[in-house]
Amino acid sequence: MKVIAGMDVGKTSLDGSVSAGPVRRFENTPAGFAVLGAWLTRQGATEVVCEPTGGYERAAVRWLQRTGVSVHVAHPNRVHSFVRAAGHQAKTDALDARMLARYGAVFPGPRPVAKEADREELQDLLRRRKQLVQQRVQESQRLDKGPTEEACTSIERHLQWLDEEIAQVEEAHRAAVKNNGSLECTGRRETDRGDTGGVSAGVRAMGYFTTQGSRASCPRSQTQRQHFQALDLYIASMSKYI
Repeated sequence: MKVIAGMDVGKTSLDGSVSAGPVRRFENTPAGFAVLGAWLTRQGATEVVCEPTGGYERAAVRWLQRTGVSVHVAHPNRVHSFVRAAGHQAKTDALDARMLARYGAVFPGPRPVAKEADREELQDLLRRRKQLVQQRVQESQRLDKGPTEEACTSIERHLQWLDEEIAQVEEAHRAAVKNNGSLECTGRRETDRGDTGGVSAGVRAMGYFTTQGSRASCPRSQTQRQHFQALDLYIASMSKYI
């Protein structure tokens, strides 16, 4: 028999309710996760339902999954429709936790995906690499604009740190793939979608190059110019690191 717990996530707190019962608040910290996990075990909860809240839920979800708890991150629109259908208009943390428990009892979550936490770690590393590469391109652009000697030294020092950090993230990514061979295809898919695939799609959609392969003429609208500038930066970064 499934026992569903609803978990309403905030920036600093987690509100939990098992079987739409009384609500208890926990800290959204590693120490709070341990207290939450012990409470869920005492309550006999077999599954936790929550909503995505701008990433504040990710650490708690990852911790619960690694301890063997099944977690269903429900689509917010579906949950809100369920709440309205139940006749509730006001929004409170306690109500959200109880309604999430009821939602989970009515609508079962997807089947747990093996090594979901490992897959999320891999995707986080790819996202982090992309962020660092973008920062490096921005710093390189500043260096090209003739800053003062002290500013130039600062930029070069930051570029060196970014190069080292990018290398460390790439090494961590390779280690994660090596330790979890089943995730290799996921990593490749994410890389293609997040880097070269995204650039190629944007280039094709905007007519960035002519049919002969040369750069298209400068677009007239400000929005188009901004898109082209972004593509310039992105293509420059990919040519160095991919």
